[in-house]
Amino acid sequence: MNRIIRTLLISIFFVTAISAGAEATCEPDKQPGRPTGEKREQLAKVQARELAGKLGLDGDKSQQFQKVYLECQEEMWECRPPRHRGRRYSQMTEQECKQLLNERFENHAKILRIQQKYYKKYSKVLTQKQILKFYDLEKDMMDKMWRKHGKARTKRAKDQK
Repeated sequence: MNRIIRTLLISIFFVTAISAGAEATCEPDKQPGRPTGEKREQLAKVQARELAGKLGLDGDKSQQFQKVYLECQEEMWECRPPRHRGRRYSQMTEQECKQLLNERFENHAKILRIQQKYYKKYSKVLTQKQILKFYDLEKDMMDKMWRKHGKARTKRAKDQK
């Protein structure tokens, strides 16, 4: 049980971190490496197939899992974390900081509710061991994407200098 809670909390952190800057999703020019719209959906489909394969799912179970995974991703994309709107924290008032923190807490709670909702749906398709493995695989996938994104960002920054 502790591992499930820990895994959920880690997932919340990564989803929040990945969603950071999601306000720019409508403006792809600002973040050229961030997948948006159709590209994002295609990436999610590839991830769903890869995860289903790594979980050893086939046929109907694989289709059910992929459907639930894609539904979950769509809801997660709607969770945009609050931003400080380009201002440095040192330039914000205490009240603005408090409001930003409360918005972040609300966003984390929303993400947790979504994860709990989809945990129940995953439980209808996967065993508890498979769910744990899925969360671990998903975390590994996100870590890999972050490392790749960090290298690309560093390269772009060097190219701009």
